[in-house]
Parts: sequence; C-alpha cells; structure tokens
Amino acid sequence: PTGKVEREIALEQVKKIGHRLKEKKFDVLYTRTGPFGPSLYERAPFAFKNKADLFISVHYNSAADGVNPYKIRATETYYYNRPGKKLGEIIHPEIIKETGLKNGGLKYGDLAVCRNNAVPSILLELDYIIIPSAEEQIRTNEFQNKIAEAVTQGVLKYFRLSE
Repeated sequence: PTGKVEREIALEQVKKIGHRLKEKKFDVLYTRTGPFGPSLYERAPFAFKNKADLFISVHYNSAADGVNPYKIRATETYYYNRPGKKLGEIIHPEIIKETGLKNGGLKYGDLAVCRNNAVPSILLELDYIIIPSAEEQIRTNEFQNKIAEAVTQGVLKYFRLSE
C-alpha cells in the first residue's frame, strides 16, 4: 500500500532474525543482503552447497485478483518433505504464539525454496502485505523483533529435539 515492496520488508525481517540467531551463536548465511539475489530456484541449492543445517525463506503474502485478503489473512508455513514438515511443526507455533496472528496452518507446498531433500526447508508467509494495517504492523520494530524471537526459539527447539 505504501509502495514499499515485499523484498525490502522481508530483507529487514531476515536481518533481524539473523542477528538474533547470531546472538545465540548460530552461523547464518543469507541468500541475499541487498535488493536482488539468486532466483528462487537457486536458493535451495545454495543451502545445500554451503552445508546449511536448515533453510528458512521469509515472505509476505498477497491475494489473487478477486480474493478478499481480509477474509484469508493468516500466517502460513509451507514445507515440501518430512524434514521440512518437522521444522515447520516447531517454528510455526512459535510465530503464532509470539505474534497472536491468525493461524493459517502448516501446509504442504511444492515450492522451489522448499524442494531441498538434503536440508530441512520451510517458507514463511508471515502476513498479508497488501492489507494497509498489516503492512503498517510488519514494518514496526516491535513486530519484526517478535518474529525474530519466535523463529530463534523455534530453531533452538528444533536442534534440541534433533540431538
């Protein structure tokens, strides 16, 4: 609504998540640190090539023409395979708990960034950027810090359960 594009807001969010994970002594790799980076199809292989332990792709949703985004507004997490589902089962509830957003569920998705058989991978659709009040909220430090904390807590739980 304000003209700020999803990739800009998503990158702000990812940097906050990365910062929080680094505080917990995780090594963090970014597929991009500026406005443009590898294509969606190159991102999952990037995680594999760099021997990542997991891959999280952060996005903000929109709605198809003719669909009322207010009626479908919710936070969703997508996975492609069993390792991604396990990761999503841990991180998704943390996001709902921390933000209080409507739970759109953990869903199977045949998405390029999730199709990584070697690295547990998920795609987060945190909120609907096309809704003015949602955009206003997701651009606040308070909201971004809540997401960063939720993802960090989920990652910590994931590795504790995987030990």
